[in-house]
Amino acid sequence: MTTTNKQTAAIWTEKLGDAYVGCYGLLDDLDREKDGTVEEQNAIGQAAKLIAEAQALLEKVAGFETE
Repeated sequence: MTTTNKQTAAIWTEKLGDAYVGCYGLLDDLDREKDGTVEEQNAIGQAAKLIAEAQALLEKVAGFETE
C-alpha cells in the first residue's frame, strides 16, 4: 500500500477514535440528564464497540497497533 493511503488510514483511525470517545461522552450526558431509553443507550454502547473494532482494523492497515 502506498504511503499516502497508509496516511489516509491513519487519519481515519484518529477520526474513529474521536467518534469512540464521543459515544461515551454521549452516554455520560444521557446518564447525568436521565435521558434516553435503555435501548438507545445500548445502541450507543454497541456503536462504540463497532467503532473500536473498525479502528483496530485501520490501525493494522496504517501500519501501527496499540496495545
